[in-house]
Amino acid sequence: MSRYLGALILVLGLASCAQPVAPAVRGTLDLRNYDWGNGPVPLVGEWAFEGGWRSVPDRWTGTAGGGPDGRGSGTYVLTVRLPDPSPPLGLRYRTASTALRIKANGTVVAQAGVADKDYTKTVAAYAPGSVDLPEAQELVLEILVSNNVYRVGGLWSVPTLGPARVQSQNEWTEEAQALALATTLATIAFVSLLFFGFRPSEKTFTTLGIFAFVVGLRPLVTGQYDLVRLLPGIPFDLVIRLEYLTAFLPIPAAVLFFESAFRGIWGPKTRLALLVPSLVFALLAVVLPLDLLTRSIQFFYPVAIPTILFAVISLGLKIRGKPGNAGFLLGIAVLGITGLADSLSAGFFATSGSLIPWGLGLFVVLQVATLTQRLLESFKKNESLLVEKELLMREVHHRVKNSLQVVASLVSLQSHRTDDKTQKATFMALRQRITAIALVHEKLYGRGLGGKPDLGEYLVDLVRLQYPGDGLESRRVAWDVHIDPLQAGVDDCVDAGLILTELMSNAQKHGLRPRHGGRLSVDVRVVNGRLLMEVADDGPGFPEAFEPSQSKGLGFRLIQALLQRHEGILSVLPGPGGRVRVDLKAPPGPR
Repeated sequence: MSRYLGALILVLGLASCAQPVAPAVRGTLDLRNYDWGNGPVPLVGEWAFEGGWRSVPDRWTGTAGGGPDGRGSGTYVLTVRLPDPSPPLGLRYRTASTALRIKANGTVVAQAGVADKDYTKTVAAYAPGSVDLPEAQELVLEILVSNNVYRVGGLWSVPTLGPARVQSQNEWTEEAQALALATTLATIAFVSLLFFGFRPSEKTFTTLGIFAFVVGLRPLVTGQYDLVRLLPGIPFDLVIRLEYLTAFLPIPAAVLFFESAFRGIWGPKTRLALLVPSLVFALLAVVLPLDLLTRSIQFFYPVAIPTILFAVISLGLKIRGKPGNAGFLLGIAVLGITGLADSLSAGFFATSGSLIPWGLGLFVVLQVATLTQRLLESFKKNESLLVEKELLMREVHHRVKNSLQVVASLVSLQSHRTDDKTQKATFMALRQRITAIALVHEKLYGRGLGGKPDLGEYLVDLVRLQYPGDGLESRRVAWDVHIDPLQAGVDDCVDAGLILTELMSNAQKHGLRPRHGGRLSVDVRVVNGRLLMEVADDGPGFPEAFEPSQSKGLGFRLIQALLQRHEGILSVLPGPGGRVRVDLKAPPGPR
Protein backbone atom coordinates (compact mmCIF):
# COMPACT_ATOMS: atom_id res chain seq x y z
CA MET A 1 0.00 0.00 0.00
CA SER A 2 2.87 2.39 0.73
CA ARG A 3 4.08 1.96 -2.86
CA TYR A 4 0.70 3.16 -4.18
CA LEU A 5 0.69 6.19 -1.88
CA GLY A 6 4.25 7.14 -2.84
CA ALA A 7 3.51 6.85 -6.56
CA LEU A 8 0.38 9.00 -6.27
CA ILE A 9 2.22 11.71 -4.30
CA LEU A 10 5.02 11.70 -6.87
CA VAL A 11 2.59 12.12 -9.78
CA LEU A 12 0.80 14.97 -8.02
CA GLY A 13 4.11 16.65 -7.27
CA LEU A 14 5.36 16.41 -10.85
CA ALA A 15 2.04 17.66 -12.19
CA SER A 16 2.11 20.72 -9.96
CA CYS A 17 5.74 21.53 -10.76
CA ALA A 18 5.66 21.19 -14.56
CA GLN A 19 5.71 24.53 -16.40
CA PRO A 20 6.04 24.85 -20.21
CA VAL A 21 7.56 28.36 -20.04
CA ALA A 22 9.10 30.70 -17.50
CA PRO A 23 6.57 32.65 -15.42
CA ALA A 24 5.77 36.31 -16.07
CA VAL A 25 8.14 38.90 -14.62
CA ARG A 26 7.13 42.43 -13.69
CA GLY A 27 3.86 42.23 -15.62
CA THR A 28 5.38 40.87 -18.83
CA LEU A 29 5.36 37.39 -20.32
CA ASP A 30 7.54 36.76 -23.36
CA LEU A 31 6.17 34.02 -25.63
CA ARG A 32 7.84 35.09 -28.89
CA ASN A 33 9.82 31.84 -29.10
CA TYR A 34 7.00 29.59 -27.89
CA ASP A 35 5.64 26.76 -30.03
CA TRP A 36 1.85 26.59 -29.72
CA GLY A 37 2.08 22.90 -30.54
CA ASN A 38 3.10 22.40 -26.90
CA GLY A 39 -0.37 23.41 -25.78
CA PRO A 40 -1.85 26.37 -23.90
CA VAL A 41 0.32 28.44 -21.55
CA PRO A 42 -0.72 29.09 -17.93
CA LEU A 43 -0.32 32.79 -17.25
CA VAL A 44 1.44 32.45 -13.92
CA GLY A 45 3.91 34.87 -12.42
CA GLU A 46 3.98 38.56 -11.57
CA TRP A 47 1.10 40.68 -12.83
CA ALA A 48 0.90 44.43 -12.38
CA PHE A 49 -1.66 45.27 -9.70
CA GLU A 50 -2.69 48.73 -8.58
CA GLY A 51 0.77 50.26 -8.76
CA GLY A 52 2.56 47.16 -7.55
CA TRP A 53 2.99 43.48 -8.36
CA ARG A 54 1.12 40.37 -7.30
CA SER A 55 1.89 36.76 -8.13
CA VAL A 56 -0.92 34.82 -9.86
CA PRO A 57 -2.62 32.68 -8.70
CA ASP A 58 -3.34 35.25 -6.04
CA ARG A 59 -5.43 35.42 -2.92
CA TRP A 60 -5.65 38.52 -0.86
CA THR A 61 -6.83 38.61 2.75
CA GLY A 62 -7.25 41.30 5.36
CA THR A 63 -7.10 44.73 3.72
CA ALA A 64 -4.80 43.78 0.81
CA GLY A 65 -7.65 44.29 -1.65
CA GLY A 66 -8.58 47.68 -0.27
CA GLY A 67 -11.49 46.51 1.86
CA PRO A 68 -11.87 44.81 5.24
CA ASP A 69 -11.77 41.04 5.79
CA GLY A 70 -10.57 40.07 2.32
CA ARG A 71 -13.00 42.31 0.48
CA GLY A 72 -11.96 44.83 -2.09
CA SER A 73 -11.16 45.19 -5.79
CA GLY A 74 -8.21 45.59 -8.10
CA THR A 75 -7.07 45.19 -11.69
CA TYR A 76 -4.45 42.64 -12.73
CA VAL A 77 -2.53 43.63 -15.87
CA LEU A 78 -0.26 41.39 -17.96
CA THR A 79 1.47 42.17 -21.25
CA VAL A 80 2.05 39.08 -23.40
CA ARG A 81 4.46 39.20 -26.37
CA LEU A 82 3.28 36.70 -28.93
CA PRO A 83 5.15 34.67 -31.56
CA ASP A 84 4.79 35.61 -35.21
CA PRO A 85 2.81 34.06 -36.72
CA SER A 86 0.27 32.86 -34.15
CA PRO A 87 -3.03 31.03 -34.72
CA PRO A 88 -6.29 32.60 -33.53
CA LEU A 89 -5.87 32.63 -29.76
CA GLY A 90 -8.29 32.11 -26.93
CA LEU A 91 -8.21 32.83 -23.22
CA ARG A 92 -9.59 30.28 -20.81
CA TYR A 93 -10.51 31.60 -17.37
CA ARG A 94 -11.97 29.97 -14.30
CA THR A 95 -13.06 31.51 -11.03
CA ALA A 96 -12.07 34.67 -9.25
CA SER A 97 -13.28 35.96 -5.92
CA THR A 98 -15.97 36.73 -6.63
CA ALA A 99 -16.60 38.69 -9.85
CA LEU A 100 -14.36 39.55 -12.78
CA ARG A 101 -14.24 41.55 -16.00
CA ILE A 102 -11.62 40.78 -18.65
CA LYS A 103 -10.31 43.22 -21.24
CA ALA A 104 -8.01 42.30 -24.12
CA ASN A 105 -6.21 45.28 -25.70
CA GLY A 106 -8.83 47.59 -24.20
CA THR A 107 -11.90 45.62 -25.28
CA VAL A 108 -14.13 43.80 -22.79
CA VAL A 109 -14.16 40.14 -23.88
CA ALA A 110 -15.66 38.33 -20.85
CA GLN A 111 -17.14 38.84 -17.40
CA ALA A 112 -18.58 36.87 -14.52
CA GLY A 113 -21.08 38.69 -12.35
CA VAL A 114 -20.56 42.42 -11.94
CA ALA A 115 -17.02 43.55 -11.09
CA ASP A 116 -16.59 47.16 -10.07
CA LYS A 117 -13.83 49.33 -8.70
CA ASP A 118 -16.21 50.06 -5.86
CA TYR A 119 -16.25 46.58 -4.33
CA THR A 120 -19.54 47.30 -2.51
CA LYS A 121 -21.29 47.20 -5.91
CA THR A 122 -20.03 43.70 -6.67
CA VAL A 123 -22.52 41.08 -7.85
CA ALA A 124 -20.84 37.77 -7.25
CA ALA A 125 -20.93 34.94 -9.79
CA TYR A 126 -18.93 31.94 -10.92
CA ALA A 127 -18.97 31.55 -14.70
CA PRO A 128 -15.79 29.89 -16.02
CA GLY A 129 -15.37 29.80 -19.77
CA SER A 130 -13.17 30.54 -22.75
CA VAL A 131 -13.19 33.50 -25.11
CA ASP A 132 -11.58 34.33 -28.46
CA LEU A 133 -8.97 37.11 -28.45
CA PRO A 134 -8.19 39.79 -31.04
CA GLU A 135 -5.24 39.16 -33.35
CA ALA A 136 -2.15 41.20 -32.35
CA GLN A 137 1.58 40.88 -31.87
CA GLU A 138 1.23 42.00 -28.30
CA LEU A 139 -1.63 41.28 -25.99
CA VAL A 140 -2.49 43.38 -22.95
CA LEU A 141 -4.81 41.57 -20.53
CA GLU A 142 -6.64 43.50 -17.81
CA ILE A 143 -8.67 41.51 -15.30
CA LEU A 144 -10.70 43.51 -12.80
CA VAL A 145 -11.57 41.40 -9.74
CA SER A 146 -13.88 42.59 -6.97
CA ASN A 147 -15.16 40.83 -3.89
CA ASN A 148 -17.80 41.74 -1.35
CA VAL A 149 -18.88 38.36 0.07
CA TYR A 150 -15.95 35.99 0.40
CA ARG A 151 -13.30 35.81 3.11
CA VAL A 152 -10.54 35.85 0.46
CA GLY A 153 -10.37 37.89 -2.73
CA GLY A 154 -8.18 37.85 -5.82
CA LEU A 155 -7.48 36.00 -9.03
CA TRP A 156 -7.57 32.49 -7.57
CA SER A 157 -7.24 30.44 -10.72
CA VAL A 158 -4.62 30.84 -13.40
CA PRO A 159 -5.93 31.85 -16.84
CA THR A 160 -4.46 29.98 -19.80
CA LEU A 161 -3.58 31.33 -23.25
CA GLY A 162 -3.52 29.13 -26.32
CA PRO A 163 -5.01 28.35 -29.72
CA ALA A 164 -8.73 29.12 -29.58
CA ARG A 165 -9.69 25.72 -31.01
CA VAL A 166 -7.62 23.87 -28.41
CA GLN A 167 -8.99 26.00 -25.58
CA SER A 168 -12.58 25.26 -26.61
CA GLN A 169 -11.83 21.56 -26.90
CA ASN A 170 -10.18 21.49 -23.48
CA GLU A 171 -13.11 23.30 -21.94
CA TRP A 172 -15.59 20.92 -23.54
CA THR A 173 -13.54 17.88 -22.47
CA GLU A 174 -13.31 19.00 -18.86
CA GLU A 175 -17.01 19.78 -18.75
CA ALA A 176 -17.86 16.39 -20.28
CA GLN A 177 -15.59 14.61 -17.79
CA ALA A 178 -17.23 16.35 -14.83
CA LEU A 179 -20.71 15.58 -16.15
CA ALA A 180 -19.75 11.97 -16.85
CA LEU A 181 -18.40 11.59 -13.32
CA ALA A 182 -21.51 13.18 -11.80
CA THR A 183 -23.82 11.05 -13.97
CA THR A 184 -21.96 7.86 -13.10
CA LEU A 185 -22.12 8.58 -9.39
CA ALA A 186 -25.78 9.59 -9.62
CA THR A 187 -26.52 6.29 -11.40
CA ILE A 188 -24.66 4.37 -8.70
CA ALA A 189 -26.65 6.25 -6.05
CA PHE A 190 -29.95 5.47 -7.79
CA VAL A 191 -29.15 1.78 -8.29
CA SER A 192 -27.93 1.44 -4.69
CA LEU A 193 -31.08 3.04 -3.28
CA LEU A 194 -33.21 0.95 -5.66
CA PHE A 195 -31.45 -2.18 -4.41
CA PHE A 196 -32.21 -1.09 -0.85
CA GLY A 197 -35.88 -0.74 -1.82
CA PHE A 198 -35.96 -4.44 -2.71
CA ARG A 199 -33.74 -5.54 0.19
CA PRO A 200 -34.15 -3.11 3.13
CA SER A 201 -31.90 -5.28 5.26
CA GLU A 202 -28.92 -4.35 3.05
CA LYS A 203 -28.15 -1.00 4.68
CA THR A 204 -24.68 -0.94 3.11
CA PHE A 205 -26.23 -0.09 -0.25
CA THR A 206 -28.32 2.67 1.31
CA THR A 207 -25.30 4.39 2.82
CA LEU A 208 -23.34 3.86 -0.39
CA GLY A 209 -26.19 5.47 -2.34
CA ILE A 210 -26.21 8.50 -0.02
CA PHE A 211 -22.44 8.79 -0.26
CA ALA A 212 -22.48 8.51 -4.07
CA PHE A 213 -25.19 11.19 -4.30
CA VAL A 214 -23.21 13.65 -2.18
CA VAL A 215 -20.02 12.91 -4.07
CA GLY A 216 -21.76 13.07 -7.45
CA LEU A 217 -22.90 16.61 -6.76
CA ARG A 218 -19.40 17.91 -5.99
CA PRO A 219 -18.01 17.88 -9.60
CA LEU A 220 -20.91 20.15 -10.55
CA VAL A 221 -20.15 22.81 -7.91
CA THR A 222 -16.36 22.93 -8.24
CA GLY A 223 -13.90 23.32 -11.11
CA GLN A 224 -15.98 24.34 -14.13
CA TYR A 225 -19.07 24.86 -11.95
CA ASP A 226 -21.16 22.97 -14.48
CA LEU A 227 -24.27 23.38 -12.33
CA VAL A 228 -24.20 27.07 -13.25
CA ARG A 229 -24.09 26.11 -16.93
CA LEU A 230 -26.92 23.61 -16.49
CA LEU A 231 -29.03 26.03 -14.42
CA PRO A 232 -28.04 29.56 -15.55
CA GLY A 233 -30.40 31.25 -13.09
CA ILE A 234 -29.21 29.42 -9.99
CA PRO A 235 -28.32 31.88 -7.19
CA PHE A 236 -24.67 32.31 -6.31
CA ASP A 237 -25.58 31.87 -2.64
CA LEU A 238 -27.00 28.39 -3.34
CA VAL A 239 -23.98 27.35 -5.40
CA ILE A 240 -21.59 28.25 -2.57
CA ARG A 241 -23.72 26.46 0.02
CA LEU A 242 -23.80 23.32 -2.12
CA GLU A 243 -20.04 23.56 -2.59
CA TYR A 244 -19.53 23.68 1.17
CA LEU A 245 -22.10 20.96 1.87
CA THR A 246 -20.34 18.61 -0.54
CA ALA A 247 -17.12 19.35 1.33
CA PHE A 248 -18.62 18.71 4.78
CA LEU A 249 -20.95 15.75 4.15
CA PRO A 250 -18.63 13.14 2.54
CA ILE A 251 -16.96 12.48 5.91
CA PRO A 252 -20.12 11.46 7.82
CA ALA A 253 -21.45 9.68 4.71
CA ALA A 254 -18.22 7.67 4.44
CA VAL A 255 -18.30 6.88 8.17
CA LEU A 256 -21.87 5.56 7.90
CA PHE A 257 -20.95 3.52 4.83
CA PHE A 258 -17.96 1.85 6.47
CA GLU A 259 -19.90 1.31 9.69
CA SER A 260 -22.58 -0.58 7.73
CA ALA A 261 -20.01 -2.48 5.67
CA PHE A 262 -17.96 -3.49 8.74
CA ARG A 263 -20.37 -3.59 11.64
CA GLY A 264 -18.92 -2.65 14.99
CA ILE A 265 -15.64 -1.43 13.50
CA TRP A 266 -15.89 1.71 15.65
CA GLY A 267 -17.36 2.00 19.11
CA PRO A 268 -20.35 4.30 19.78
CA LYS A 269 -18.19 7.13 21.18
CA THR A 270 -15.72 6.96 18.30
CA ARG A 271 -18.54 6.91 15.78
CA LEU A 272 -20.09 10.01 17.32
CA ALA A 273 -16.72 11.76 17.36
CA LEU A 274 -16.36 11.06 13.63
CA LEU A 275 -19.92 12.05 12.72
CA VAL A 276 -20.94 15.01 14.86
CA PRO A 277 -18.35 17.69 13.94
CA SER A 278 -18.89 17.38 10.17
CA LEU A 279 -22.65 17.28 10.62
CA VAL A 280 -22.48 20.48 12.68
CA PHE A 281 -20.54 22.19 9.88
CA ALA A 282 -23.09 20.89 7.37
CA LEU A 283 -25.86 22.49 9.44
CA LEU A 284 -23.92 25.74 9.53
CA ALA A 285 -23.65 25.62 5.73
CA VAL A 286 -27.43 25.84 5.62
CA VAL A 287 -28.10 28.52 8.23
CA LEU A 288 -25.06 30.84 8.33
CA PRO A 289 -24.88 34.05 6.27
CA LEU A 290 -22.58 33.61 3.29
CA ASP A 291 -19.76 35.81 4.58
CA LEU A 292 -19.62 33.81 7.82
CA LEU A 293 -19.99 30.51 6.01
CA THR A 294 -16.90 31.18 3.88
CA ARG A 295 -14.94 31.73 7.08
CA SER A 296 -16.16 28.51 8.70
CA ILE A 297 -13.99 26.45 6.37
CA GLN A 298 -10.90 27.65 8.28
CA PHE A 299 -12.23 25.92 11.39
CA PHE A 300 -13.20 22.83 9.43
CA TYR A 301 -9.61 21.96 8.45
CA PRO A 302 -8.41 21.27 12.01
CA VAL A 303 -11.41 18.93 12.32
CA ALA A 304 -11.42 17.33 8.89
CA ILE A 305 -7.73 16.49 8.54
CA PRO A 306 -7.38 14.58 11.86
CA THR A 307 -10.76 12.93 11.25
CA ILE A 308 -9.76 11.72 7.79
CA LEU A 309 -6.36 10.53 9.02
CA PHE A 310 -7.83 8.71 12.02
CA ALA A 311 -10.63 7.09 10.01
CA VAL A 312 -8.30 5.99 7.22
CA ILE A 313 -5.61 4.60 9.53
CA SER A 314 -7.95 2.88 12.00
CA LEU A 315 -10.06 1.39 9.24
CA GLY A 316 -7.04 0.25 7.27
CA LEU A 317 -5.50 -1.42 10.32
CA LYS A 318 -8.70 -3.27 11.19
CA ILE A 319 -9.53 -4.67 7.75
CA ARG A 320 -6.05 -5.25 6.34
CA GLY A 321 -5.13 -8.84 5.70
CA LYS A 322 -8.76 -9.93 5.48
CA PRO A 323 -9.81 -11.49 2.17
CA GLY A 324 -11.90 -9.38 -0.18
CA ASN A 325 -10.88 -6.02 1.31
CA ALA A 326 -8.26 -4.92 -1.22
CA GLY A 327 -10.76 -2.64 -2.98
CA PHE A 328 -11.76 -1.06 0.32
CA LEU A 329 -8.14 -0.40 1.27
CA LEU A 330 -7.21 1.12 -2.09
CA GLY A 331 -10.34 3.27 -2.05
CA ILE A 332 -9.55 4.46 1.46
CA ALA A 333 -6.01 5.42 0.42
CA VAL A 334 -7.24 7.39 -2.62
CA LEU A 335 -9.97 9.06 -0.56
CA GLY A 336 -7.55 10.05 2.19
CA ILE A 337 -4.91 11.55 -0.12
CA THR A 338 -7.28 13.45 -2.38
CA GLY A 339 -9.35 14.60 0.60
CA LEU A 340 -6.30 16.08 2.30
CA ALA A 341 -5.10 17.65 -0.96
CA ASP A 342 -8.51 19.21 -1.57
CA SER A 343 -8.73 20.52 1.99
CA LEU A 344 -5.30 22.14 1.70
CA SER A 345 -6.15 23.59 -1.71
CA ALA A 346 -9.50 24.96 -0.54
CA GLY A 347 -7.74 26.48 2.43
CA PHE A 348 -5.21 28.15 0.12
CA PHE A 349 -2.34 26.18 1.65
CA ALA A 350 -1.63 24.39 -1.65
CA THR A 351 -2.49 24.72 -5.36
CA SER A 352 -3.17 21.11 -6.33
CA GLY A 353 -6.63 21.97 -7.65
CA SER A 354 -9.84 20.13 -7.01
CA LEU A 355 -8.80 16.47 -6.83
CA ILE A 356 -11.45 15.28 -4.41
CA PRO A 357 -14.24 14.76 -7.00
CA TRP A 358 -12.03 12.31 -8.88
CA GLY A 359 -10.75 10.71 -5.69
CA LEU A 360 -14.30 10.32 -4.39
CA GLY A 361 -15.48 9.01 -7.74
CA LEU A 362 -12.73 6.40 -7.85
CA PHE A 363 -13.47 5.54 -4.24
CA VAL A 364 -17.17 4.93 -4.97
CA VAL A 365 -16.37 2.80 -8.04
CA LEU A 366 -13.95 0.68 -5.98
CA GLN A 367 -16.57 0.23 -3.26
CA VAL A 368 -19.21 -0.77 -5.81
CA ALA A 369 -16.81 -3.31 -7.28
CA THR A 370 -16.01 -4.71 -3.83
CA LEU A 371 -19.67 -4.85 -2.78
CA THR A 372 -20.57 -6.50 -6.08
CA GLN A 373 -17.92 -9.13 -5.45
CA ARG A 374 -19.32 -9.66 -1.96
CA LEU A 375 -22.83 -9.90 -3.36
CA LEU A 376 -21.83 -12.48 -5.96
CA GLU A 377 -20.10 -14.56 -3.30
CA SER A 378 -23.23 -14.31 -1.17
CA PHE A 379 -25.38 -15.42 -4.12
CA LYS A 380 -23.12 -18.41 -4.71
CA LYS A 381 -23.35 -19.33 -1.05
CA ASN A 382 -27.12 -18.94 -1.11
CA GLU A 383 -27.37 -21.09 -4.23
CA SER A 384 -25.42 -23.80 -2.47
CA LEU A 385 -27.66 -23.50 0.59
CA LEU A 386 -30.77 -23.62 -1.60
CA VAL A 387 -29.58 -26.83 -3.25
CA GLU A 388 -28.89 -28.31 0.16
CA LYS A 389 -32.28 -27.12 1.44
CA GLU A 390 -34.04 -28.60 -1.59
CA LEU A 391 -32.42 -31.97 -0.96
CA LEU A 392 -33.41 -31.81 2.71
CA MET A 393 -36.99 -30.78 1.91
CA ARG A 394 -37.34 -33.56 -0.66
CA GLU A 395 -36.06 -36.02 1.93
CA VAL A 396 -38.55 -34.67 4.49
CA HIS A 397 -41.49 -35.03 2.09
CA HIS A 398 -40.32 -38.49 1.13
CA ARG A 399 -40.10 -39.63 4.74
CA VAL A 400 -43.43 -38.05 5.72
CA LYS A 401 -45.10 -39.77 2.77
CA ASN A 402 -43.56 -43.13 3.72
CA SER A 403 -44.53 -42.70 7.36
CA LEU A 404 -48.13 -41.85 6.45
CA GLN A 405 -48.30 -44.82 4.09
CA VAL A 406 -47.09 -47.06 6.91
CA VAL A 407 -49.83 -45.66 9.15
CA ALA A 408 -52.41 -46.19 6.40
CA SER A 409 -51.25 -49.78 5.98
CA LEU A 410 -51.54 -50.38 9.74
CA VAL A 411 -55.05 -48.96 9.72
CA SER A 412 -55.93 -51.22 6.79
CA LEU A 413 -54.52 -54.27 8.61
CA GLN A 414 -56.49 -53.35 11.69
CA SER A 415 -59.68 -53.21 9.64
CA HIS A 416 -59.19 -56.85 8.66
CA ARG A 417 -59.15 -57.88 12.33
CA THR A 418 -62.80 -57.05 12.83
CA ASP A 419 -66.01 -58.28 11.25
CA ASP A 420 -67.99 -55.30 12.45
CA LYS A 421 -69.08 -53.37 9.33
CA THR A 422 -69.23 -50.07 11.19
CA GLN A 423 -65.70 -50.43 12.46
CA LYS A 424 -64.48 -51.52 9.03
CA ALA A 425 -66.05 -48.43 7.48
CA THR A 426 -64.45 -46.23 10.12
CA PHE A 427 -61.02 -47.76 9.50
CA MET A 428 -61.40 -47.40 5.72
CA ALA A 429 -62.46 -43.74 6.03
CA LEU A 430 -59.44 -43.07 8.25
CA ARG A 431 -57.13 -44.80 5.75
CA GLN A 432 -58.52 -42.67 2.94
CA ARG A 433 -57.89 -39.47 4.89
CA ILE A 434 -54.32 -40.48 5.69
CA THR A 435 -53.76 -41.43 2.04
CA ALA A 436 -55.04 -38.02 0.92
CA ILE A 437 -52.45 -36.26 3.10
CA ALA A 438 -49.65 -38.63 2.07
CA LEU A 439 -50.39 -37.95 -1.59
CA VAL A 440 -49.68 -34.25 -1.12
CA HIS A 441 -46.19 -35.02 0.18
CA GLU A 442 -45.64 -37.40 -2.70
CA LYS A 443 -46.44 -34.57 -5.13
CA LEU A 444 -44.14 -32.19 -3.28
CA TYR A 445 -41.33 -34.71 -3.38
CA GLY A 446 -41.43 -34.62 -7.18
CA ARG A 447 -41.19 -30.82 -7.36
CA GLY A 448 -38.27 -28.45 -6.78
CA LEU A 449 -37.76 -26.22 -3.78
CA GLY A 450 -40.55 -23.67 -3.50
CA GLY A 451 -42.67 -25.48 -6.09
CA LYS A 452 -46.38 -25.83 -5.40
CA PRO A 453 -48.29 -29.01 -6.16
CA ASP A 454 -50.81 -28.89 -8.98
CA LEU A 455 -54.15 -29.08 -7.16
CA GLY A 456 -55.92 -30.38 -10.23
CA GLU A 457 -53.37 -33.14 -10.81
CA TYR A 458 -53.44 -34.01 -7.11
CA LEU A 459 -57.25 -34.31 -7.04
CA VAL A 460 -57.23 -36.47 -10.18
CA ASP A 461 -54.80 -38.88 -8.51
CA LEU A 462 -56.90 -38.75 -5.36
CA VAL A 463 -60.00 -39.74 -7.32
CA ARG A 464 -58.14 -42.66 -8.83
CA LEU A 465 -57.22 -43.86 -5.35
CA GLN A 466 -60.92 -43.84 -4.44
CA TYR A 467 -61.93 -46.30 -7.19
CA PRO A 468 -63.60 -49.34 -5.54
CA GLY A 469 -61.15 -52.02 -4.60
CA ASP A 470 -62.46 -55.27 -6.12
CA GLY A 471 -62.47 -55.71 -9.86
CA LEU A 472 -66.13 -56.68 -10.23
CA GLU A 473 -67.38 -53.55 -8.51
CA SER A 474 -64.89 -51.39 -10.44
CA ARG A 475 -66.32 -52.61 -13.71
CA ARG A 476 -69.87 -51.79 -12.58
CA VAL A 477 -69.11 -48.15 -11.62
CA ALA A 478 -68.91 -45.50 -14.35
CA TRP A 479 -66.70 -42.54 -13.39
CA ASP A 480 -67.08 -39.10 -14.94
CA VAL A 481 -64.24 -36.80 -13.85
CA HIS A 482 -63.47 -33.18 -14.83
CA ILE A 483 -60.90 -31.22 -12.79
CA ASP A 484 -59.37 -27.87 -13.78
CA PRO A 485 -55.60 -27.41 -13.26
CA LEU A 486 -54.71 -25.08 -10.40
CA GLN A 487 -51.58 -24.66 -8.32
CA ALA A 488 -51.98 -24.27 -4.58
CA GLY A 489 -50.06 -24.45 -1.33
CA VAL A 490 -49.71 -27.54 0.81
CA ASP A 491 -52.43 -26.58 3.32
CA ASP A 492 -54.92 -25.74 0.56
CA CYS A 493 -54.22 -29.04 -1.19
CA VAL A 494 -54.68 -31.03 2.02
CA ASP A 495 -57.97 -29.29 2.85
CA ALA A 496 -59.36 -29.64 -0.68
CA GLY A 497 -58.24 -33.26 -0.79
CA LEU A 498 -59.92 -34.10 2.53
CA ILE A 499 -63.17 -32.39 1.45
CA LEU A 500 -63.26 -34.25 -1.86
CA THR A 501 -62.36 -37.54 -0.15
CA GLU A 502 -65.30 -37.16 2.26
CA LEU A 503 -67.73 -36.28 -0.54
CA MET A 504 -66.68 -39.25 -2.68
CA SER A 505 -66.71 -41.63 0.30
CA ASN A 506 -70.24 -40.51 1.12
CA ALA A 507 -71.36 -41.01 -2.49
CA GLN A 508 -69.76 -44.43 -2.71
CA LYS A 509 -71.22 -45.51 0.64
CA HIS A 510 -74.83 -44.35 0.14
CA GLY A 511 -75.24 -43.98 -3.61
CA LEU A 512 -73.25 -46.85 -5.14
CA ARG A 513 -72.51 -49.68 -2.76
CA PRO A 514 -76.11 -50.66 -1.91
CA ARG A 515 -76.53 -51.38 -5.64
CA HIS A 516 -72.94 -52.51 -6.30
CA GLY A 517 -72.67 -50.20 -9.26
CA GLY A 518 -73.90 -47.01 -10.88
CA ARG A 519 -72.45 -43.68 -11.99
CA LEU A 520 -70.34 -41.23 -10.00
CA SER A 521 -69.22 -37.85 -11.32
CA VAL A 522 -66.62 -35.46 -9.94
CA ASP A 523 -66.48 -31.91 -11.28
CA VAL A 524 -63.92 -29.36 -9.98
CA ARG A 525 -63.79 -25.93 -11.62
CA VAL A 526 -62.49 -22.44 -10.89
CA VAL A 527 -65.13 -19.79 -11.60
CA ASN A 528 -64.65 -16.08 -10.77
CA GLY A 529 -62.07 -16.73 -8.11
CA ARG A 530 -64.11 -19.47 -6.46
CA LEU A 531 -63.31 -23.18 -6.39
CA LEU A 532 -66.42 -25.26 -7.08
CA MET A 533 -66.32 -28.97 -6.24
CA GLU A 534 -69.38 -31.03 -7.14
CA VAL A 535 -69.82 -34.76 -6.51
CA ALA A 536 -72.94 -36.54 -7.85
CA ASP A 537 -74.19 -40.11 -8.04
CA ASP A 538 -77.26 -41.74 -9.60
CA GLY A 539 -78.37 -43.31 -6.33
CA PRO A 540 -81.47 -42.65 -4.27
CA GLY A 541 -80.27 -39.20 -3.15
CA PHE A 542 -80.52 -37.47 0.21
CA PRO A 543 -83.57 -37.49 2.47
CA GLU A 544 -85.94 -34.56 1.92
CA ALA A 545 -85.22 -32.85 5.24
CA PHE A 546 -81.47 -33.49 5.14
CA GLU A 547 -79.40 -30.52 6.35
CA PRO A 548 -75.56 -30.94 6.11
CA SER A 549 -74.89 -28.55 9.00
CA GLN A 550 -77.10 -30.66 11.28
CA SER A 551 -75.53 -33.94 10.30
CA LYS A 552 -73.93 -35.90 13.13
CA GLY A 553 -71.72 -37.87 10.75
CA LEU A 554 -67.97 -37.32 11.14
CA GLY A 555 -67.50 -36.72 7.40
CA PHE A 556 -69.86 -33.76 7.12
CA ARG A 557 -68.65 -32.32 10.42
CA LEU A 558 -65.07 -32.46 9.09
CA ILE A 559 -66.14 -30.79 5.85
CA GLN A 560 -67.90 -27.96 7.74
CA ALA A 561 -64.79 -27.34 9.86
CA LEU A 562 -62.56 -27.18 6.78
CA LEU A 563 -64.95 -24.85 4.92
CA GLN A 564 -64.80 -22.30 7.73
CA ARG A 565 -61.10 -21.84 6.98
CA HIS A 566 -61.77 -21.03 3.30
CA GLU A 567 -64.99 -18.98 3.41
CA GLY A 568 -66.79 -21.99 1.95
CA ILE A 569 -70.39 -23.16 1.64
CA LEU A 570 -71.74 -26.72 1.37
CA SER A 571 -74.97 -27.15 -0.58
CA VAL A 572 -77.14 -30.23 -1.27
CA LEU A 573 -78.55 -29.90 -4.81
CA PRO A 574 -81.84 -31.37 -6.03
CA GLY A 575 -81.73 -34.76 -7.73
CA PRO A 576 -82.01 -37.00 -9.56
CA GLY A 577 -79.51 -38.84 -7.44
CA GLY A 578 -77.33 -37.38 -4.75
CA ARG A 579 -75.62 -34.11 -5.61
CA VAL A 580 -73.41 -32.05 -3.30
CA ARG A 581 -71.57 -28.85 -4.15
CA VAL A 582 -68.84 -27.10 -2.21
CA ASP A 583 -68.15 -23.44 -3.00
CA LEU A 584 -64.97 -22.02 -1.43
CA LYS A 585 -62.41 -19.33 -2.04
CA ALA A 586 -59.94 -20.46 -4.70
CA PRO A 587 -56.38 -20.77 -3.40
CA PRO A 588 -53.85 -18.25 -4.83
CA GLY A 589 -51.83 -19.41 -7.78
CA PRO A 590 -48.02 -19.52 -7.94
CA ARG A 591 -46.14 -16.39 -6.82
